[in-house]
Amino acid sequence: MTGRGGGAKSARRVRYAKNTPCANLFVSLLGRSGAPRPTFGDSTGALEGRV
Repeated sequence: MTGRGGGAKSARRVRYAKNTPCANLFVSLLGRSGAPRPTFGDSTGALEGRV
């Protein structure tokens, strides 16, 4: 993820369901960076929508 934030939007707040593991964010970011992983820590999967 280099230059211009790697395509991620900044300065915004996105709400996900209560008790969504933060590790889901990491799974999503790993996928966007070209290193996809089905799980990471206590993740339940990638986040829906744009990260």
